[in-house]
Amino acid sequence: MLRISVGNHAALLTGDIEKAGEETLLHRPEGIRAQVLKVPHHGSRTSSGSAFIQAVRPDVALVSAGYRNHSHHPTRRS
Repeated sequence: MLRISVGNHAALLTGDIEKAGEETLLHRPEGIRAQVLKVPHHGSRTSSGSAFIQAVRPDVALVSAGYRNHSHHPTRRS
């Protein structure tokens, strides 16, 4: 996981963290707010929990997933 900030702007690059990693980040005192979020674990069912997304509050979310990928990411959310 990497958070890059320049002035008042930040990008959070989460890699393949899942629910446990997200929960750890939620307890960091300096916060995880970022305007740009690389969606964790390609948007899988085991990541991108609502508490995490609400804490980051991104303006833009990027999903790393290829067309017709074998894992069918990102997962559809209802």
